[in-house]
Amino acid sequence: MELRPEQTAVVESEADTIVVSACPGSGKTTALVHTAAGWITKHRRPECMALITFTRRAASQMRHRLRSMVGPEVDEVCIGTFHSLCYMTLARFWHLAGYRHPGILIVDPIDRKNYVFEAWQAAREKRPTYITDEIDRYGAGLISPAEASEVLKAYRRLLVDDNACDYALLGAEVMELADRHKEVDGWLRMRCGWMLVDEVQDSDRLQAAFYRRFAEQRLLVVGDSDQGIYGWRHADPRVMAEFKDAEQRCLTVNNRSSEEVVAVAEGFRKNIPQVLPRVPMVSGSAAPGNVTAIPEVDLEEFLRAEAANGSSIGMLFRTNFQAHEMVRRLDVAGIPYSWATSRDRLLEMPGVRETMAYIAWADFPDAGVLMDRVLACEGWSVTQRWELKRRAREAATELYDAATSDLPESDKLCTMCRNTGEFFRSIQDEGFLERLVSCAVRVKRSRGGGGQESYRAFKDLQDAAAEYVADTPAKHRSGGGFLHWLIAKESTGQGSGGVQVMTVHAAKGLEFDTVLLCGLERDKFPWRGDDARDMDEERRIFYVAMTRAKSKLVIVVPPPNVLPSRFIDETLSVRERISHAVQRHHL
Repeated sequence: MELRPEQTAVVESEADTIVVSACPGSGKTTALVHTAAGWITKHRRPECMALITFTRRAASQMRHRLRSMVGPEVDEVCIGTFHSLCYMTLARFWHLAGYRHPGILIVDPIDRKNYVFEAWQAAREKRPTYITDEIDRYGAGLISPAEASEVLKAYRRLLVDDNACDYALLGAEVMELADRHKEVDGWLRMRCGWMLVDEVQDSDRLQAAFYRRFAEQRLLVVGDSDQGIYGWRHADPRVMAEFKDAEQRCLTVNNRSSEEVVAVAEGFRKNIPQVLPRVPMVSGSAAPGNVTAIPEVDLEEFLRAEAANGSSIGMLFRTNFQAHEMVRRLDVAGIPYSWATSRDRLLEMPGVRETMAYIAWADFPDAGVLMDRVLACEGWSVTQRWELKRRAREAATELYDAATSDLPESDKLCTMCRNTGEFFRSIQDEGFLERLVSCAVRVKRSRGGGGQESYRAFKDLQDAAAEYVADTPAKHRSGGGFLHWLIAKESTGQGSGGVQVMTVHAAKGLEFDTVLLCGLERDKFPWRGDDARDMDEERRIFYVAMTRAKSKLVIVVPPPNVLPSRFIDETLSVRERISHAVQRHHL
C-alpha cells in the first residue's frame, strides 16, 4: 500500500519517542504496521518488540499484516493488549508473585463481588460498594500502595491464595513485581524495549507509566484525544501530553468518511474542549454521502431501502439497554440483524458459569473458585470440598489433581473422586467445541434439566464459542483461554448480514456504509448529569459514533412525546451551516 506523506513521515522518523495524533479513518493502523516492519527489518530484534493494541481483534489484524510484510519473524513480536502482556508476565514469574501455579485465573465480575465481600468481612473497614471503586482506581494508578485500605489488601491476599487475580489489577501487580524483583524489571525492559502503542488516549495513568518505563529503545504512541471514551475505566486522554520531549506527528486526512460526514463531525468536534493542540480533519474520500435526519417512525422503511442497496448498516446506541426495544421492532418487521452485545450478562445466565468452570478447571488447576463450582455440580458437600482442599494444601497437590485422583476404596472421598475423574478423563481427547457440549450436558443433568432460559443461555454460549474459535488459532484454543476471553467482554468484530446493532463503545474501530444514531433522548445520550467532564466524554462518544460512517450518517429523531437529545440540534445546526456555506460558494 502506498503511504501518504503524513504516514511516511511517521514511518521514517528516527526520534526516540514519537506521539502521533491520528484523526478517524486516517490510516493509523497502516502507519503502525509499516513502522513496526521498518524497525524489524532494520534492527532484527523482533524478540525485543511489543505492539500494544486496544482489542484482540486489532492485534490479530496487525499480526496478519505484519507477517505478510516481514515473514515469520513477526511471531517473535509481542502483539496484544496491555492486559494480555501483563498476564503473560505474571504467568511467567508466578513464583515471584506468590502463586502456586502459572495457570492464574482471572476472576469474573460475580466472583469479584464474592471475594470483595469475604475481604470486607475479614477487614471490617469499608463497605463492599466502596472497595470495588478502590480496586479500579488502584489498578489505574490513582491510588498508591501506601494508600490501600485493609480491605483491598485482604482482597488481594484472598486472590493469591486461590491462584487468581483481578483483571483491573493486572497492571498494578506487574509494576509492583518489577519494583521488587530486578529479574522482572530486566525482562520487561528487554521484551518491550521497542514499543508501539495504539489507541493511547484510552490508557490510564498506570499504563502510560508502564510504556514510559519499559520502552528503553524507542516508543511510538498513536491516538486521538477526541476519541477518548473510557473515562469510566479511569482512562485519561490527557496522558498523551505526558510523553515529554516527544516528536509530534499528525495524521489529518480521513479516507473513510464522505466529505459531508467529515465536515459535520469536524463542526461538532469544535464543541469538545481540547486536551491537546488540535489540527483540522479533512476528507480524503471522493465517495458521495450525506448527513440526514429521519423520524423514528420511518426507521423500518429506511432500513429496508438501505439493505436493498447492499449497504453495511450500523445502528448505534449509547447503551445496550436502549437497544432492547429496537431489536424487538426489527424482529416484528422481519428485518435481519445481529446484536453485538458486550456479553456483560452471559456469565450470569443459567448454567453458563458452571459450564465454564468445567471446561477451564484443567487450565487453572489450583483455582479454588472453579473447584467449588465443579464439585458442587458433581454432588460434593461443602464439608467434602473443604476436606479435599485441606488435603491438597498439606500434600502440595493441585486441587484438580486431588479431585480426579484414584483413592483407596477405604477413603471416604473415593467414590466422589472416581466419578469426577472418570468424567474429566472422558473429555480429554475431545475437540474444544465437543468438550464445551459435554460440559454443558453434565451441568444440565446436575441441575435437573432446564427450561427455555437454560436453552437460550447455552445457545448464546455456543455463539460466543464459535466467535472465539474463529478468532483463535487451533493451537491456542483452550477452556481457560475461552473463559478469559468471555471475562474481557470483547466482541471480535461485526456480525454477518443485515443491520448491526451495537453500542458506540463496541463500534469503536469499525466502519459502516450507513450509520444510524439511535436512542437520542434527553438523559440517554448524553447520559444523565450535567457534570462538565462527563459531558466532555459524552461528546467524544458521539463524535466516535459519527465517524464510523463511510457514506451516510443518519440522525434518528425520537417521537414528539419524548424529549430529544441536545446533540440532535447541535449536529443538524452544523449541517445547516455547512449547507449554507456551500450554497454561498456556488453563488
